[in-house]
Amino acid sequence: MSHSVIASRPDVGHGHRRPLHVPSLALALAGVCAAPTVWAQDAAGQRRTTIVPTVSIGETYTDNALLRDDDKRGDLVTRLTAGLSLGHRSAWLTGSLAYSVSGSAHARETKTNDVAQGLRAQLRGELVNNWLYIDSSASIAQQTVSAFGLQTTEAGFDNPNRTEVRTLNLSPYLLRPLGTWGQLEARLQHGRQSAASGSLGDSTSNTGSVVLSSQGAPRLGWSASAVRQRVDYETGRRSTTDSLSLGANYRVDADLRLNGSIGRDKSDIVSASDPNTTTWGVGLQWMPSERTQLVLQRDRRYFGDGHRITYTQRLARASWSLSSSRDVSTGATSFVPTSTTTMFALFYANLAAEQPDPLLRAELVLQRLAALGINPTAEITSGFLSSQVTLVSRQDASFAWRGLRTSFSVGLYRSDSRRLDEGAQAIDPLGGATRVRQHGYSLTLGHKLTPVTGISLTLSDQRTADAGTTRGNDLRSLLLNWTTQLGREGRLSLGARRVEFDSLTNPYTENAVFATYGVRF
Repeated sequence: MSHSVIASRPDVGHGHRRPLHVPSLALALAGVCAAPTVWAQDAAGQRRTTIVPTVSIGETYTDNALLRDDDKRGDLVTRLTAGLSLGHRSAWLTGSLAYSVSGSAHARETKTNDVAQGLRAQLRGELVNNWLYIDSSASIAQQTVSAFGLQTTEAGFDNPNRTEVRTLNLSPYLLRPLGTWGQLEARLQHGRQSAASGSLGDSTSNTGSVVLSSQGAPRLGWSASAVRQRVDYETGRRSTTDSLSLGANYRVDADLRLNGSIGRDKSDIVSASDPNTTTWGVGLQWMPSERTQLVLQRDRRYFGDGHRITYTQRLARASWSLSSSRDVSTGATSFVPTSTTTMFALFYANLAAEQPDPLLRAELVLQRLAALGINPTAEITSGFLSSQVTLVSRQDASFAWRGLRTSFSVGLYRSDSRRLDEGAQAIDPLGGATRVRQHGYSLTLGHKLTPVTGISLTLSDQRTADAGTTRGNDLRSLLLNWTTQLGREGRLSLGARRVEFDSLTNPYTENAVFATYGVRF
């Protein structure tokens, strides 16, 4: 299945856009679904392409198909899923794509039958040798609309508080040396986010930047940058931020580097009457080995104080990381995690130190999850949609350990998202809240019974705090899974789950058992 990511050109008028057509990326790849896995490598061993089609069928019995304690109804759900994983590596292009489409049929509640798509795609390419490059990514995933509405851990239920969200990011950039004294980077970035159920959360972001910096890794380096970002929300307002900065960095030794900057921000997000702010930043990066890294950064920006702290450590059989950040979230192009986090994303982050290459890491994550019988799209945090620029403070901690037969991973998080633009709509129009505070954890324990059979247990909890008169909620889940390999490419999974949702408006408990058989071609 080879598809191109297609995004229609935005109309010139504010607030009017044509739909975003990210699914075409995966649909074109459907043409090779019947083909076996393909490996291609050039004579130098620098090129490799993998194509892996998959098909699975699953049966689930749930005792609460409507997710209502006052009207519990049992139901049998059949789900058929077809997917494709594509990976490519060459001297000028590196990318990976995982697309799936699934349809569910309910024996009783047929009105909840649905078709869902999933997509994770990233591409890095060199368009013109040593001159022009591009970074791009696209995704399709289910996401919660309101942090204060009905929460679920699985798709396929009739939940008006969930919708399919599509994102696309394209970032071409020019990178050229300027003699022996410096280099120039000029970058454009276009981001789109679109929700299937309405315009809440739909946004477009366009950013242009020019950076002049010293070349190589001298003991004393310098940089000068100019950035303009324009963010346009369908149900919010358009905002513009301009930034100018001068920076310097000093390499103390091979392991430690210090940096500092000073500049000026002009933004109409926080204040239209006084948009100018003097900015500064200081930080350090310490990397005593390939297994250990520490990053500390403190900034003063137009929104106030910001920071980024990251510590990662990899041991022979374990890895752990700590992170804290305070920054703005700007929709589709934001790197601040306010959206849904999946088991794939958790394992992908945990294995960053073990496998830094993005393509190889994605393959490794899928192998580990398959061995544990865990769905890569299973949600840890449900996130929410936003109709404006928000200020997000978040802390994360994760630990992963892998023994000869037993593995263990845990992730903890806490986030505080609040309205940054007092003149715009609230973060959550459905709940009427201007602030969302969440915390939770996910714990997975896996054990290999035989070389091809394993069992895993996953516990997760997500709590949303009250926000004024808007009441919060608590979503807890327990998942037990047994999986075995049948033949060379077949895999059978049997499992059970229990979900408890505490809320004043719609509390429920759900118990389910399921069986899934999947084949890789």
